[in-house]
Amino acid sequence: MKDYYTIEETEKGINGFLPIPRTTQSKYRKDGLLVFIKVGRQIYYRTEHLKDLFIKLEQPAINKAD
Repeated sequence: MKDYYTIEETEKGINGFLPIPRTTQSKYRKDGLLVFIKVGRQIYYRTEHLKDLFIKLEQPAINKAD
């Protein structure tokens, strides 16, 4: 598994992660849920930040199920 992923790779889905649509990625970045690194015009996500995002997204769903 790589350390960094681009918007396009995240949109298509990464091993172990569900695909995240581009507009949803933008919303998560603006809300501060998805930490990113910008190099020039390209945006990259670290694997650990993607894992943190999915953990944050699972918590409300788990609480709602209880």
